[in-house]
Amino acid sequence: LRKRVSPGYMMEKLYSKALARGNNTVIESIRALGEIETLRRLSPSFILFAVDAESSIRYKRVRARGSETDDVSYNKFLSDETRESTSTASWASNLRSCIKEADYVFMNNGTIATLHRQIEKALAEIERQPKVMPAGRQAIKGSL
Repeated sequence: LRKRVSPGYMMEKLYSKALARGNNTVIESIRALGEIETLRRLSPSFILFAVDAESSIRYKRVRARGSETDDVSYNKFLSDETRESTSTASWASNLRSCIKEADYVFMNNGTIATLHRQIEKALAEIERQPKVMPAGRQAIKGSL
């Protein structure tokens, strides 16, 4: 859909649903720059969270999931990651560029408790910031 309709098509739909709900919303798995551009255009209060980890840790976690599609060598895993991280098309996956665009980046190399503390700290910081929101818009917090 990103390529066929528009890079931000799904984000426009999800944003409309978020507005209808009238509260803060988390949209996960933002993978393309066009999606970020769309959300930033739609909501000046959009905040992008990125969660990252070292490749070796991500690989161990993927293998631990145990799904059939996760049964790949480390080299294949790295090759797939490179493919998903280097596209210049606004509709295609480019995780590295999306992470660079994030307002907050959380390194998830440790425990889930450590990750939660990082997120809680960021949320507390966001809560302390003055709210600047045009009428009819709600803050949307996105995550990768």
